Amino acid sequence: MIIDTDYTALTDIDENIRHYYAEDVRERVIGYAEGEETSPITEQYTVIVLNKPEEITYQDANQRRWEGKSWEQLVKPELERAIAWEDFQVNHDQYLQWLVDVENFVPEITIGEDGEEVATLPPARPVIDMQNRRAVYEVIEVSYDANYYTHNGEYDYLVNDEEFTVTKTPVVERKPDNVIAEFHRNKAQALRDEIQLSNIFIHGYEFQVRQVDRNNMDETLWYAERNNMLDKETVWIAANNKPVRLTYNQIQQIKDAYAIRLEKLFNQYATWTEGDMQTPFEFLEI
Repeated sequence: MIIDTDYTALTDIDENIRHYYAEDVRERVIGYAEGEETSPITEQYTVIVLNKPEEITYQDANQRRWEGKSWEQLVKPELERAIAWEDFQVNHDQYLQWLVDVENFVPEITIGEDGEEVATLPPARPVIDMQNRRAVYEVIEVSYDANYYTHNGEYDYLVNDEEFTVTKTPVVERKPDNVIAEFHRNKAQALRDEIQLSNIFIHGYEFQVRQVDRNNMDETLWYAERNNMLDKETVWIAANNKPVRLTYNQIQQIKDAYAIRLEKLFNQYATWTEGDMQTPFEFLEI
């Protein structure tokens, strides 16, 4: 809201509140020029105006949050307006009233317990209570991995008055090494079982190597070996259900690739268990 004032210059205004005011250059008619056509004569003049922000409270900003509105699009802009209003209230209106109160202040004299005279203090200059706005800040909760840490129920808070956020970080303690090792062991066993039965890429396709698949390969290879057909071709079904023509020797190579991977997997797992197992097991298929 723009309000005209009686000030004639910005320098007439207390420097503590001068930034709320501005010069507004206007134009007015002071007469008319005579001639064939009457034309107005104008002059510029300056009015000192007060830029009074819209009255928005922190309750208004909080209401946006209760309504489930977007932080960036609605809650934060409303909070910024509420901050501007509080700043004006405290540092302009209350400041001016404080000057009056200080000028009119008459100390009261009382006698203390020690018999000495005690004078009441003059009114304190009003200041902004930051807790009011911070109660509306966006709370950012930092997560933690409960597999590795135990939360003791307390939090650390980091306030950012520039971004209007409060980062809420749980105070945690790392779990004992043996607990983490057991967690990693269970995860490693599950991963080991998953890798063991995962598809194998060979001959340009992925092939399934579950127990039933390996049994089928054994039956097929026994048949080919009994009939001296290992160099002959047959049809095998890839993991994507596409029929692929392979020699029986190539089917044997699928089994061999499975066995080679299994050996690598078990060796890497064994090496990992010999350590402290404080980091997850990772299989490197190289």
